[in-house]
Amino acid sequence: MAPASPSNSTTPSSPPRPEQLTTLLVDTTHPRVQTLYETWGYHKIGERQPFPDSPLHTVMLRGLPDA
Repeated sequence: MAPASPSNSTTPSSPPRPEQLTTLLVDTTHPRVQTLYETWGYHKIGERQPFPDSPLHTVMLRGLPDA
Protein backbone atom coordinates (compact mmCIF):
# COMPACT_ATOMS: atom_id res chain seq x y z
CA MET A 1 0.00 0.00 0.00
CA ALA A 2 1.40 3.41 -0.95
CA PRO A 3 1.63 6.03 1.79
CA ALA A 4 -0.99 8.72 1.82
CA SER A 5 0.14 11.99 0.31
CA PRO A 6 -0.75 15.47 1.46
CA SER A 7 -3.81 16.80 -0.26
CA ASN A 8 -3.69 19.89 -2.41
CA SER A 9 -6.47 22.12 -1.12
CA THR A 10 -5.89 24.78 -3.76
CA THR A 11 -8.85 25.19 -6.06
CA PRO A 12 -8.91 27.10 -9.37
CA SER A 13 -10.69 29.99 -7.65
CA SER A 14 -8.13 30.25 -4.81
CA PRO A 15 -5.63 33.10 -5.02
CA PRO A 16 -1.97 32.06 -5.24
CA ARG A 17 -0.16 31.72 -1.92
CA PRO A 18 3.04 33.68 -1.31
CA GLU A 19 4.77 31.00 0.75
CA GLN A 20 7.71 29.23 -0.87
CA LEU A 21 8.48 26.79 1.95
CA THR A 22 6.70 24.77 4.58
CA THR A 23 8.19 23.49 7.82
CA LEU A 24 7.14 20.98 10.41
CA LEU A 25 8.40 19.44 13.62
CA VAL A 26 8.46 15.69 14.25
CA ASP A 27 9.12 14.16 17.66
CA THR A 28 12.50 12.40 17.35
CA THR A 29 11.05 9.33 19.09
CA HIS A 30 8.86 8.73 16.00
CA PRO A 31 11.29 7.95 13.15
CA ARG A 32 8.58 6.26 11.05
CA VAL A 33 6.68 9.55 10.93
CA GLN A 34 9.83 11.33 9.76
CA THR A 35 10.31 8.67 7.08
CA LEU A 36 6.73 9.19 5.88
CA TYR A 37 7.26 12.95 5.59
CA GLU A 38 10.46 12.31 3.63
CA THR A 39 8.37 10.40 1.06
CA TRP A 40 6.30 13.58 0.73
CA GLY A 41 9.41 15.65 -0.11
CA TYR A 42 10.40 16.97 3.33
CA HIS A 43 14.08 17.06 4.31
CA LYS A 44 15.59 17.10 7.78
CA ILE A 45 17.39 20.38 8.40
CA GLY A 46 18.12 20.03 12.11
CA GLU A 47 16.73 19.37 15.56
CA ARG A 48 15.08 21.72 18.02
CA GLN A 49 13.51 21.68 21.45
CA PRO A 50 10.84 24.39 21.17
CA PHE A 51 10.25 24.67 24.92
CA PRO A 52 12.29 23.55 27.94
CA ASP A 53 9.67 20.94 28.88
CA SER A 54 9.05 19.62 25.33
CA PRO A 55 10.73 16.67 23.64
CA LEU A 56 13.43 17.10 21.03
CA HIS A 57 11.96 17.49 17.53
CA THR A 58 13.35 16.96 14.05
CA VAL A 59 12.88 20.13 11.97
CA MET A 60 11.79 19.34 8.41
CA LEU A 61 11.49 21.62 5.39
CA ARG A 62 9.79 21.29 2.00
CA GLY A 63 9.61 23.67 -0.94
CA LEU A 64 6.16 24.42 -2.29
CA PRO A 65 5.32 24.21 -5.99
CA ASP A 66 5.06 27.43 -7.95
CA ALA A 67 1.51 28.64 -8.44
